[in-house]
Amino acid sequence: MYTEHLFLVLGVVFVVWFAVHAWKNGVVGMLWGFVGALSGIVGGLVLYRLVISGLALSFGVKLSIAFVAGLIIYLVVRTIAKSVLLSLFEPDGALSFLAAGFGGMLVSLVPSLITVAILAMGLRVGGTLIELRRYELLATPNRDFLAKNYPKPPLFSQWRDGLESLPGVRDGLDLVEPTGRVADRNLAGLLIITKKPPLLRHLSENPESKPIFETPVFKRLMASEEVQAINAKGDR
Repeated sequence: MYTEHLFLVLGVVFVVWFAVHAWKNGVVGMLWGFVGALSGIVGGLVLYRLVISGLALSFGVKLSIAFVAGLIIYLVVRTIAKSVLLSLFEPDGALSFLAAGFGGMLVSLVPSLITVAILAMGLRVGGTLIELRRYELLATPNRDFLAKNYPKPPLFSQWRDGLESLPGVRDGLDLVEPTGRVADRNLAGLLIITKKPPLLRHLSENPESKPIFETPVFKRLMASEEVQAINAKGDR
């Protein structure tokens, strides 16, 4: 019954665990590890988009290069952050009162909440891709499903929907993670379903979905050779 809220529960547990750990053991080690990891992720993604993706190499090789680049950035930034943070949070440092105890717990909220936000973005992308994979199954030609074998909504998609049901979360994710926007993922799912003629015929005649099929934008998508080629090879 509460399956869709599992990610929310795990997120709360994660934040509380970070806070307790910072209270007892200090927050400095947590901070330099977080700063390094975040820099490595962002740096690897930026390099991939701006440089690596344009190389004449296979996707696997480009992904490996991006991973190594991110790892190098992580190690460099982590070393620098460790030196800086130790000087700030040491007993005589300017932020020593935030190193542990209640102050450390408050500081721990920054890396823990940002980590949960990053995981939430990953959940939305993953949940959307798995959901579109479900539509691919439904659209398989010459394959019909009995009620008992009908593909159920994947757990990742349920967790995503539970997360997005919170006030303001969906709009916030739309700003930083455009891949899983509701309108876009619904449109992608609809395009996938149209690969099965019986479903296409049903949707184009159904009173609820018929207006979508009659819009100029959707007609252009259906007529686009590039879109149809992408759809045919299952590139979600």
